[in-house]
Amino acid sequence: MQGFSACGNFLDSTERVSKCNYELAVAAYRRGDYSTAIALFADLGSYSDSAEQLAQVTEEYRAARYEQALFDYYDGKLADALAVFEELGDYKDSPSWVEKIRAEG
Repeated sequence: MQGFSACGNFLDSTERVSKCNYELAVAAYRRGDYSTAIALFADLGSYSDSAEQLAQVTEEYRAARYEQALFDYYDGKLADALAVFEELGDYKDSPSWVEKIRAEG
């Protein structure tokens, strides 16, 4: 892929770089590497359906993190749960969980 990047705007090199990055993003998503997939889809901007893919991957990532935070909370790992709920910001009822854990802490 670096070879295509080095070509600048030669013929279809930009399109090929985007296609390669898109395929890397899809592969990362399929193997559960949400962070990489999110970064790649975000960098792709309006290429193909990258915006839709970004929204889907981001939602799945946040849902998985939320479930992990709940598991941590009920497993007694309050510090871990708090960190994830704080990371999630206003996702679902994360702010309520942050308040609850801080009150218990």
